[in-house]
Amino acid sequence: MPKAFQFRLQKVLDLKQQLEELMSVNLKKSQAELEAEKQLADQLGQQKEQAICASEQLEELSLTQIQLSRDYIRQLNRMIDAQNQIVAQRRQQVDEDRAHLLKASQEKKVVEKLREKHFEDYRLSMRKKELTRESEIAQRIFNQKAKEEVWR
Repeated sequence: MPKAFQFRLQKVLDLKQQLEELMSVNLKKSQAELEAEKQLADQLGQQKEQAICASEQLEELSLTQIQLSRDYIRQLNRMIDAQNQIVAQRRQQVDEDRAHLLKASQEKKVVEKLREKHFEDYRLSMRKKELTRESEIAQRIFNQKAKEEVWR
């Protein structure tokens, strides 16, 4: 009975698959963090718009209220700038994680193609052995019949 196909680099392939899955999880995590930071940046922008609208709607503001409003808007601007830097960092992390995932996928595909090639070679080898066995059986039958006719 022929032995089953065994890919000698199966452990490497398994490792490449695990690495690809890990990179995929990292990318999803980075994307989720990026979205959370974007939402926070949007919220800060909305707060700024609300503060500007509120200060424009009040007609009689005291000097103190005007100063407080300007200070609040400046603080929001600083927070928005800082948040935009965080968003840019998260985008860069997402890009890096995407590149790592792409590399891991390519490495896994190389090993998968090698496995497919080895499996095809194995199938061809098994087919040759089967054909050889069938030829031997046919030859024996032919020889057996030839002997029987000689003895008759």
